[in-house]
Amino acid sequence: MNAIVQAIKPITVQLITDEKKRLLMFPLLFGTRSGLMFEYHVYNMAEALCPTYRGGFWEFNRLSNGGFFLCLAGDEPIEIRAMNGTHGTVSRETVGIILSLFSYKIMMERDRKPYKFQCHFQWLCEYVFSHDDGAFIFSAIN
Repeated sequence: MNAIVQAIKPITVQLITDEKKRLLMFPLLFGTRSGLMFEYHVYNMAEALCPTYRGGFWEFNRLSNGGFFLCLAGDEPIEIRAMNGTHGTVSRETVGIILSLFSYKIMMERDRKPYKFQCHFQWLCEYVFSHDDGAFIFSAIN
């Protein structure tokens, strides 16, 4: 597809609800070991940055541009306090995007094959440009 046409086409989110697809998601996207490490970092970052986080069910979200992010299920907003001082109470999707981006950064530094995480970081950033909380998300991760 032409890059200009793709840039105009909005990026959509698809919630992955099928259990089989969920079980295969990390191995398909990142490999088994790297996928488990990515997931671990998301949960660890949630504990570190979200004062009210006490665990929960995480949703798997695929982007139409190839990207992926985790999001804590539920409707009530969550407080997040980023390491750079950015803080606020925002949607669970916004928090999930921030935690996923932080985790991609960690995996880019630590994984033997960082390219796959660089791609997912970029694809998720492309989605953030059109997100309602885009400015907050970019502030939190910078």
